[in-house]
Amino acid sequence: MKLYIGTSGYDYSHWGDGIFYHSGLPPEKWLEFYSRQFNGVELTTTFSQPPEGATVMGWIKSTPREFRFSVKGSSYITHIKRLRDAGESLEMAAENIKPLKPKIACFLWQLPAGFKKDHQTLADFCLLLKRSRFFQGFRHVFEFADTSWFCGDVYRVLKDYRCCLCFTDSPEKPGEWVVTTDFIYVKFNGGKAFYNSHYSRDELGLLADKVRAFSAKGGPASGGRDQVHTVYAFFNNDEQGFAVYNAQTFRMLLLERRML
Repeated sequence: MKLYIGTSGYDYSHWGDGIFYHSGLPPEKWLEFYSRQFNGVELTTTFSQPPEGATVMGWIKSTPREFRFSVKGSSYITHIKRLRDAGESLEMAAENIKPLKPKIACFLWQLPAGFKKDHQTLADFCLLLKRSRFFQGFRHVFEFADTSWFCGDVYRVLKDYRCCLCFTDSPEKPGEWVVTTDFIYVKFNGGKAFYNSHYSRDELGLLADKVRAFSAKGGPASGGRDQVHTVYAFFNNDEQGFAVYNAQTFRMLLLERRML
């Protein structure tokens, strides 16, 4: 079992006020410091704009060999194109992120609220990823915001293309925990207040038990057919640095459960 645990984003300005990074540490050193504490990060900046070459090289040089990035897919593809006719946009995205390839764990495609289920569009996009010379070699995760996506025909598409349904723990976002491939991906948005609530050790313990059960059995909906080999878990409750401390505790709890 491989565990990649960290936070959704690492470069929040308020973390530089001593919440996580000490005040004398320049922002260009933040990722290097972060990568000494965690072995993975959900790269959120790629959602809003393509990274410059110098930025990508900085990510590579600032992190150790075994460090991994979950790259959030472009909002132009997910929110503007809504996965349709995305071939050219995917190729442009590939060019921008290509140097990071050895350290990319997966791509996260976060769909917008109000985008209701369209399993054929999802299947067409998954096929496009499968045929792409660049994207075909990576794992892909889909995070849905509308409840209509949580149904059997969508899960079948994800299983057919070996893509992952993003598990979420959130007071606002809907979700189900259904295993659709050989890895699971969990986002912790804050149990009580979105982005801004601290998980207690007891709450994290229950979540660790849940992750362990799904990883061991492939989840109740899979009938045990999908053996999970890798867990990605990222904390998104960034206010006041909760994400950092919860991620550290969660990793320890998973290790106590002999998941490594």
